[in-house]
Amino acid sequence: MKRRTAVSRLLQILNFLAFVLVIVVNVLANRIPIGGRTTGEIADMYPNLFTPAGFAFAIWGVIYLGLALFALCQAGLLPGVNNGRAVVRDIGWLFILSSLANVSWLFAWHYDMIIVSVVFMLLLLISLIGIYQRLQNRDTVSGAEKWFVRVPFSLYFGWISVATIANITVALVSVNWNGFGISPQIWTVVVILVADLLALLFLARYSDVWYALVIAWALFGVLYRHLTFFAGQYPGVVYTSLLSIVVLVLGVVLKVWRNRSLT
Repeated sequence: MKRRTAVSRLLQILNFLAFVLVIVVNVLANRIPIGGRTTGEIADMYPNLFTPAGFAFAIWGVIYLGLALFALCQAGLLPGVNNGRAVVRDIGWLFILSSLANVSWLFAWHYDMIIVSVVFMLLLLISLIGIYQRLQNRDTVSGAEKWFVRVPFSLYFGWISVATIANITVALVSVNWNGFGISPQIWTVVVILVADLLALLFLARYSDVWYALVIAWALFGVLYRHLTFFAGQYPGVVYTSLLSIVVLVLGVVLKVWRNRSLT
């Protein structure tokens, strides 16, 4: 029992330090900037039809605010989640792994090692899948745990799901992939539909409106970029992203209405 408590306390400290590390490196990545270019400048080197408009990446501020609440909560500095230890035991080392993957991705990306960055992005995605599943398997969830733990990871997981698609797209552009002769517009339409179906799956199976809303936000960024930067020259992407956003928003509204009617 004492050993279990000691491990939980160690994880609480390491989780908090891992969060601080992610914040510091992310700030320095664009302030210095690491590798001589900002994150956005690297993305601009590999133009494609899926990358969202720049403003969409402001969601990182919301995600990191949520993760800050998680870091404080699991450390026992916020009330309501069993002093944080029950959550810490369930998540285990996965948050630390995700944080190391996040930081490693930044270095790979900023030093223009795009293929390597995909590896770290996939590692980040896999670790978040593990965290998400473990949180879903928890039987009792307090209101504090919902807002300080589940919601932040739903936002984080949702955005990394989109970021993984975008990262792979950039990697394919970097190696001059010809798309098997299929036009970039068609591939982008397919990718948007996959993201939309993924969000609907999480909405239906887990009632996760936050995951769905993050996907909708990302697709709105794609739509806005196509209406402005591309001036609507790819109508397939415009109409598909618009329809996907509408479907997701309606799905969220219906899910919220249904959940309230059942309570």
